[in-house]
Amino acid sequence: MPNPAAGGRLGAVVYSGSCSDGCSGKSALFNSFKKAWGPRFGLAYQVRSGTVVRMYAARSFAALKTTGGSTHYDGLILNTDWSSQDRDIVNFPTLLDKGLPPWTAPPYRSPSVDNNATVAYWQTYDSGRPPEYYTWGLDIQHQLPRNIVFSLGYAATKGVHLDSSVLNINQLNPKYLAQYGQALLLSNINSPAARAADIPIPYAGFISIVAPTLPPYSEFDVVPTN
Repeated sequence: MPNPAAGGRLGAVVYSGSCSDGCSGKSALFNSFKKAWGPRFGLAYQVRSGTVVRMYAARSFAALKTTGGSTHYDGLILNTDWSSQDRDIVNFPTLLDKGLPPWTAPPYRSPSVDNNATVAYWQTYDSGRPPEYYTWGLDIQHQLPRNIVFSLGYAATKGVHLDSSVLNINQLNPKYLAQYGQALLLSNINSPAARAADIPIPYAGFISIVAPTLPPYSEFDVVPTN
């Protein structure tokens, strides 16, 4: 979805439901998984007197956790902080005797509500699927004299569709470190060095260093996934 406050660049906050600005028109933001059934299987067989073989297998699921937790009220509540862009050398948000910086009272639902901040990304195909585990095992037990039991076992567990947060869709490509160098990446986008390197400004009103201009979604700081 185009981001109206970022020059129409793709990447914006989408709400479920119906509204005139930023809603998907759907009751859910990702596909639900309706096949989370967990069968259990067990078998015990007496090979001969005093020797038993046991086998088991199971399928189970862990709790479903969405990216960024279970409460997403972006634009509906105010939960923010203020930080300096230059480690408080010149740019310091406020002093206690001056009160808080200007802020907007909620609700202020908008596709651009998370610009210059963290926005959670839910993969439509995978966000509604809980982590899945397959467990199986084999035990051989044999009775020895004096009430002693010898047991030999094998147990295994395989997990699929696990939450990892490994996917980083807004990661800076390492090639830019070699291409521009650390000093230029940390320079202001409007600095003479950045302008001499002809690094494009992503959209009107963008104020930051060079590094955030190079990932695909320059309007966001971090885009976590599950």
